Amino acid sequence: MRFSSAIVLLLCLLAGTSAAAAGSAPVQLASSTPPVLYEGTTLAPVRVVADWLGAATIYDPATGKLDVSGLGHTVNMRIGVDSAWVDGQPVTLTVPPVVHHGSTLVPIRFLANAFGASVTYDATQRIVLLQISEREAALKVPPTSAATIAELRAGISDAKLKAATYSKGGTYTVGVFEEPKSNNIVNAMGTGATTWTNAFLLPQYSTLYGNTAPRFDYAPVLASGDPGPITQEGDLFTAVVPLRKDMHWSDGTRFTAADVVFTYMSILAVGPDQLSGYWEYAINKDLLVKVEALDDFTVKFYLTAKPGLAQWQYGLLQVVILPKHHWEPVFKQALESQDPVKTLYAFNDANPVTIGGFISGRWEKGAFFEIKRDPTSNSPYEAIFFHEQGLVIRNTKTGYSYQSENLAGSVVDTVNSGPFVDNVMYRVYLDQNAAYLALQKGEVDYVLNPSGMSKGILGMLEKHPDIAIVQNATNGFRFLGFNCDRYPMNIKAFRQAIATVTDRDWLAENVLQGVIEPIASVVPPGNGFWHNPDAKVWGAGMDEYARLEAAVKILKDAGFTWSKEPEVVPARGGYAVVEGEGLRGPDGRLIPQLTILSPTQGYDPLRYTFALHLEGWIRTLGINVRTRPSDFSLIVERQNTRDYDMIISGYSLGLYPSHLPAFFHSQSGANRSNYVNPTYDSVIEAFLAADEINAARQYAFAAQEILAEDVPYVVLYVNPLTEGYRRDRVRYQFTELLDGIQGSYGMPGSVYMLE
Repeated sequence: MRFSSAIVLLLCLLAGTSAAAAGSAPVQLASSTPPVLYEGTTLAPVRVVADWLGAATIYDPATGKLDVSGLGHTVNMRIGVDSAWVDGQPVTLTVPPVVHHGSTLVPIRFLANAFGASVTYDATQRIVLLQISEREAALKVPPTSAATIAELRAGISDAKLKAATYSKGGTYTVGVFEEPKSNNIVNAMGTGATTWTNAFLLPQYSTLYGNTAPRFDYAPVLASGDPGPITQEGDLFTAVVPLRKDMHWSDGTRFTAADVVFTYMSILAVGPDQLSGYWEYAINKDLLVKVEALDDFTVKFYLTAKPGLAQWQYGLLQVVILPKHHWEPVFKQALESQDPVKTLYAFNDANPVTIGGFISGRWEKGAFFEIKRDPTSNSPYEAIFFHEQGLVIRNTKTGYSYQSENLAGSVVDTVNSGPFVDNVMYRVYLDQNAAYLALQKGEVDYVLNPSGMSKGILGMLEKHPDIAIVQNATNGFRFLGFNCDRYPMNIKAFRQAIATVTDRDWLAENVLQGVIEPIASVVPPGNGFWHNPDAKVWGAGMDEYARLEAAVKILKDAGFTWSKEPEVVPARGGYAVVEGEGLRGPDGRLIPQLTILSPTQGYDPLRYTFALHLEGWIRTLGINVRTRPSDFSLIVERQNTRDYDMIISGYSLGLYPSHLPAFFHSQSGANRSNYVNPTYDSVIEAFLAADEINAARQYAFAAQEILAEDVPYVVLYVNPLTEGYRRDRVRYQFTELLDGIQGSYGMPGSVYMLE
């Protein structure tokens, strides 16, 4: 292809609705490669035009594919090909894109028009004028400097809000209800895990692989590509994982295979079952034999059996990696002590070495804790480009790139890694009311609240002009848990009877008035692929009288007796319930007074309300029970030590239902209900071994049916998560996703502050 050099074009930008109306001099778009003219069509460097539009560009030299996305539009082209796709529709080009003197050139009018901009040629001044429509202008992110593609793309997916100038920095302030339990990531991945501890520590660390929001595709994080195939070598199974070469710890030390090997082998040495928590679930000591370094950036896993999805992709490969040079002396001291776990968990990591983009900041007890942006991190230069299927990851600073094997279709969304704020300040408030009052006043930008806000608070926030309200499905649940190792909670019929009288639907409709969604499954409906809608629901469709009669029958059939049996009797205009007295077990023992531990009203009014009604429903069965509102840290402690009768608690879950083995397998350290069922164990072991997604799903469905029958938990509800944030101060790259903003602990890594 030959280009005309007779005309040198100046590519310019005018703000406003027309060149004449603008009345200001053109602003030249900087480019080392000038536009050229070919067969009457002006070609310009694609990145110059795309960057001005606030769009992201992906060019693959190997295939010639060129994708440009942003402002709600996607354009797919190929070098030398005169056909293209605009928002999924085929278009014929007058001239195809070309590579000229090392730059990728595209027809400027075609590209600009595709993104809602107009192009005119001023023959007098011999310049090309670009103008953008009001709609696209409202979406366009104005560059503040020689910005990267990732910076230009930030926030434009939120088309409902007006354009604003982004501040590269600033303090993002989040309201919370408790302090972290520890500054020690090993503790946090074990028994020290809480929402508040995770919010503080998890943004500071990374795993080999993870799930990328908002679509939660499986992708490498510290790994550089997909894990190698599982192959058999003698009696063992092996797999090779490649690592990134452009990652550094916060103290400047290079991340290598030595860190990966150290992490896994050190946890094995202490005992993941002794450390409990996620360590025990992810690092199965009966599965993992060892991890070795093949070179500085390749590791090899040795396993006793071929692992399933839960054990491999969503287990071993999603363990937080520790810096060897920082943690090696800590583990050495622990292994030489009488109690390695206690020594490890007691370690005060006041100056941690991290790799997640953040480092620890100040922590003033009772007031706030802080994480700060790691100035050495390369993650702000990284973007994830979601295609219709699969994704591409690019780092414009280090040159790292990754493309998933299943890549297909055009780019549908782009997300930047960040962090883009200087620091995140978590301010501690006594209760929800105080935290949301601070949000109204502008003292915080967002409130991290896994419990969800009450209807009264929602009504108050909806009236505030600077607070945006978003709602998402939640991947978690609140539940009444039984200590199945304590009498009479160890009797299945007792648990079934309580499940039968629990009228979550009535409470949701008449008391909580739509603030919650009543559910009965340990896999929430929001996680649709894994949720079994056919699992048994005790008392389904019954009114309170039918529920009581059904519960009494369950107990009588199991051999329970009363000094005064509960009954439903005729009353004026209908029926009434006569409360039972003196329930005795099948062995004739009087049921002792039982306690329901629940959060306080100030901490979580929803769980507190459920606890009070559960107390009333259970009392009708002739059971002497009382509710004990308690500090949440006490509830966690009692749950961890299995020192309770019944407990009101809740969990946030991962996409892959790894909680099915973690919470309910008889040998799991996280089985805090002491539930034992050999049939369930065998089903869940098959689930763990399944290496095909549909087979794993069938086992997960079967597991849910067994749990629904045995009732170690009475699952109560899920919060259709309603959240509020200061639209006048922050911009999130996306707000529509499972578990909402709180699912990523406020999205500290991708939020932007507004000037």
